[in-house]
Amino acid sequence: MEPQSLSMLQRILRLPWLFLITISAIAALGIATLQSIEVNGISILADQQLIRYLIALVLMLTAALVPPAIWQRLSYPLFALSVVLVLLVPLIGVSPPGAGARRWLMLFGISLQPSEFLKVALVLGLARYFHTLPDNKISHPFYLLVPALMILAPLWPIFLQPDLGTALMVAMIGAGMVFLAGTSSLYFLTAGILAVSALPVLWAGLMPYQRERVFTFLDPERDPLGAGYHLLQSKIAIGSAGLWGKGADHATQSQLSFLPEKHTDFIFAMFTEERGFIGAIGLMGLYILAFALLSLMAIRTPSIFGRLTISGMALTLFLYVFINMGMVMGLLPVVGVPLPLMSYGGTSILSIMSGLGVALSSFVYRDDGT
Repeated sequence: MEPQSLSMLQRILRLPWLFLITISAIAALGIATLQSIEVNGISILADQQLIRYLIALVLMLTAALVPPAIWQRLSYPLFALSVVLVLLVPLIGVSPPGAGARRWLMLFGISLQPSEFLKVALVLGLARYFHTLPDNKISHPFYLLVPALMILAPLWPIFLQPDLGTALMVAMIGAGMVFLAGTSSLYFLTAGILAVSALPVLWAGLMPYQRERVFTFLDPERDPLGAGYHLLQSKIAIGSAGLWGKGADHATQSQLSFLPEKHTDFIFAMFTEERGFIGAIGLMGLYILAFALLSLMAIRTPSIFGRLTISGMALTLFLYVFINMGMVMGLLPVVGVPLPLMSYGGTSILSIMSGLGVALSSFVYRDDGT
């Protein structure tokens, strides 16, 4: 049977079910962790997160069954739209009560964070660009101007929100895509030298609270009740968990609300306090399995667009996990990066799952030559 004649049922059967089970297991652990959090005496976060995940799962499966040629044609318009939305944030953006950063837009009564969708759109846009670029031009300086502009264009408005963590993630995703496309490593060596040389300028441009985060990272105990509070409570939660954890009923740091942002950026600390070292290792193992499965799918996908899209989403997922776990364990400065599929929030889970669905479409249609 020719690949083009496969029915929709056969396409569904070609979905990477082990990968779908893996990410669903991660999401289930996140929902179970949120179950113990009460708002005004009612546990509602887990129910809301479950609904969001089911919606995101439907979107992901739908995107996975759309031919990748369609996603390839839509990649530039989606990237342009995401950049426009990011540019609108400093102008008409909103911030939640008590938050100083303006990172959200209200569209049709729905709050969303455009920078989350930008990460996925950047992967698609760069994948299409390098898919159409001949091999002998990939490392040519002139042809690297377009991807450089695609990466740099949204960085400044994101930095102004201010959201240094997301700006760095966008830069790393873009640089990773350029590297995965096969660009000469000399460019990255030169960029690394320039980045180190520019550190004094970057330091001067940081907001006071961003500098404080760096100081806190180096010495959390310099301000234990202020800037260092988040990190110290996170370390206490993780360090006191033991091998098997304390359980939801005896997790003092999270249940007694010593641990801030326990349902979003610091959910890994809450999860570890409740589930212990064994639980933390198990969660890391699920993420590693997800990365490995995405890497295998990329290897098996002949299309350059498909291979770069899958690899780019694997890189995006890895950066989310690496930065989030690193910051809650005190290995990296604290930035506003959620733990994918675990942290409470709609924009993050919808953008990640949608991006994974687009990536999976190239795997499902891998024999079609698109």
